[in-house]
Amino acid sequence: MSVLQDLAASRIKITEAATLMGLGRRQVFRLAKAYGQRGPAALVSRRRGRPSNHAYPADLRDAAIGIIRERYPDFGPTLAAEKLAESHDIALPARLCANG
Repeated sequence: MSVLQDLAASRIKITEAATLMGLGRRQVFRLAKAYGQRGPAALVSRRRGRPSNHAYPADLRDAAIGIIRERYPDFGPTLAAEKLAESHDIALPARLCANG
């Protein structure tokens, strides 16, 4: 934020700001514009606190984890995912079954 403040006050140039932040010039222009419009809040992602666009529905995940804990507690994630797919028609990647 201090780099953007210096940039806004014309104490440093775009190339210096880009070097200090480790970003390209275009990203610095984008950040400086957003900082000028919204202030420090522009530096925080507006998606913060919201679920990912690629997240599975919470009820599906909870149901799958419940089945794994009840019926397949000693299975590894890959085998649990295969069992969910073949026996329960729930297709999830093995990485989500690791939490069961």
